[in-house]
Amino acid sequence: QSSTLNNSTSVDSSGIHSPGQTEDPLSHLDEAGRLQLEAGLLAALNSGDEKKLMKINGIGKKRAQNILRFREEERPLVKLDDLRLCGFGDKMMSNFLRDNLGFVLHA
Repeated sequence: QSSTLNNSTSVDSSGIHSPGQTEDPLSHLDEAGRLQLEAGLLAALNSGDEKKLMKINGIGKKRAQNILRFREEERPLVKLDDLRLCGFGDKMMSNFLRDNLGFVLHA
């Protein structure tokens, strides 16, 4: 088990710092919780216009435009990992998932 100190360093149970590792923000969810979160976010990401996308935590104007462009030129998002094709990196994905844990769970 590790805990994140900042965006690029984590500490495992022995107290050893591991640069470059970040904790999975969904690690405490069971499979049903992960599927529910993914389904809810994908529905919102695939149906929203720019203004609606910008209401999702972590989506600003540029990211909304990237998602819309991907949807128009390629296809709808079929898994959250498709956000990487819209310019989301590892850190951004981790923050996005962490910031949207309540998207479906508390809706």
